[in-house]
Amino acid sequence: MYPVAAAVIINDVRRCTTRLIQAPHTPLATLLVTICASAFVAAIGLLIGVASRSEEQATAFSLILMFVLAGLGGAWVPLQFTGTAFQRVARATPGTWVIDAYENVVQRGLGVRSVLLSSSLPIASAAGLVLLAILRSADSQPDIRLGSR
Repeated sequence: MYPVAAAVIINDVRRCTTRLIQAPHTPLATLLVTICASAFVAAIGLLIGVASRSEEQATAFSLILMFVLAGLGGAWVPLQFTGTAFQRVARATPGTWVIDAYENVVQRGLGVRSVLLSSSLPIASAAGLVLLAILRSADSQPDIRLGSR
C-alpha cells in the first residue's frame, strides 16, 4: 500500500514540476495569487490589531478566524468531499478562491488569465477590511484638542 501511495505522490510532484517548467507564465500567475492572498491576510491582521484591546484578545481573534476560514476554505478537507450546503458557504470565503487559483496554476497548468477572477475576491476583501480598520481606528482615537487643558 505504501509503495503505491509513494509512487502516486512522486508522479503528481513530477507532473506538477514539469508543468511549471514548461509554462513560463505560471510564475507570474503564482505571484499574482500570492500577492492578493497576502494582502487579504494582512488586512485581516490590521483589522484585528485595531479592534483588539489587548494582545491576548488579538491572539484569540486571530486563532478563531484562522480556524474558521481555513476550514471553510478547503485547506483541511477538499471541498469536493463536503456537502453542497457547505460548498455554497465556502464559495463566499476568499480562501476558497485562493486555493482555486493555485489549483488552476499548479494542477491545470493555466496562466494569468485563469487567476484574475479568483484573485479579485481576496483583493476586494482586503480593500474592504482595510477600510473597516481605518474607520475603526478613527473612531477609537482619543479626542485631543490643541490648546485645551
